[in-house]
Amino acid sequence: MPSLKNRFEQFILSIEDAESVDNLLRYSAPIGRNLADFLTCDRRVIIEQKSIEVNPDYKIQRFFEKLASEGRLPQGDFSLGELLNKIGPDGERLFNELRERVTRILEDVVEKSNKQIRDTKAAFQIPEALGVVIILNENASLIFPDLAVLRLFDAVRKRRSDGKLRYAHIHTVILISEAHALETKDATMLGMATVYSDSGNEIPFATRFAQGFSERWAAFNGAGYLDEGELWDNLIPRDPVKPIVIIRSSAFECADPQFVGKDQVGDPGE
Repeated sequence: MPSLKNRFEQFILSIEDAESVDNLLRYSAPIGRNLADFLTCDRRVIIEQKSIEVNPDYKIQRFFEKLASEGRLPQGDFSLGELLNKIGPDGERLFNELRERVTRILEDVVEKSNKQIRDTKAAFQIPEALGVVIILNENASLIFPDLAVLRLFDAVRKRRSDGKLRYAHIHTVILISEAHALETKDATMLGMATVYSDSGNEIPFATRFAQGFSERWAAFNGAGYLDEGELWDNLIPRDPVKPIVIIRSSAFECADPQFVGKDQVGDPGE
């Protein structure tokens, strides 16, 4: 089976009006600007796709090496939760520190994507376009979907000292994780999650777009779609040998004349 990244690019270009920004600007790319990847919905949506290529297990190793050097690492085999409980009263703080390290890459993705979407708006003169970030995780099994959603939720809601959203050009983030699975009797279910910024929550089109996008992605993979976020607690690292089955499906929603207003667009300089 093709990689997740290759399948995703094939999927995007199968959408009727999707355009590759690289192809559009291959002879006239703005100097010094790194733009987003795709336009769709008659250029009312900008899509930036990011892939998590490296499993951050080295950060876990460094974390435990630090504890060992301080003489705080007990002997024996323990789960992460058991180990942090044995370390002492600051076990919860250490867990939060570890989670911060493991998921730091997600905020880096948000920060870079915000700049790319901002510059794409300027390059194509579409300041009111919806900014969508798609994050693909095929192999980073340490970045569980529930931890990723918490970090992304916090990131897209961060504000500057003046009260404006720090990443004002991102309305929606969609996480597609094939690094984890929930094994059932009839299928292997893979995690997807959608996070909206405060500005995205104010735009009904953002919700409809994300829902249609997720369902159409499932259909492209020959699978169904089931909106069951509570199952994340039971996801485990995926066995790469087993086939992929997601679990329903429908159309892509682009039609919405009121999809975004000027008062919902971030500061062009951010």
